[in-house]
Amino acid sequence: MFRKQKKQEPIDIDKDLKAIIEFFKGVNGSIRELAGLYKEYAKHREQFLYLRGSGAENALKKKVTEQVKVYDKILKISQVFELDVGIASERVKKIAKALKIDAEKYKISQKWLDLVKKDSKWTFDW
Repeated sequence: MFRKQKKQEPIDIDKDLKAIIEFFKGVNGSIRELAGLYKEYAKHREQFLYLRGSGAENALKKKVTEQVKVYDKILKISQVFELDVGIASERVKKIAKALKIDAEKYKISQKWLDLVKKDSKWTFDW
């Protein structure tokens, strides 16, 4: 009848920072790989469009198969990338929340305190 509330995990800023840094180190490789795969897909798509009016069914079948193979790779990388971005974003929010608490606790200047309390970036109203 009553659900047990999840115990909120304490924020470990240093652990989250390390994880975010590691994430960004790997982003370049994923983006380069995706860019290359999209170029490859575009090449197959262009060839497919060229052949489409020719009536060469076997060649069209081959081109569609090649497009599917390449796009399957794109989707796999995109799926992992999206998950990693989501996890990194949650870490970013946790760090911001902890920093906001420290800003209030240590009574930083009003200008910056107003920013962390009201700015849409800090309230995650985006």
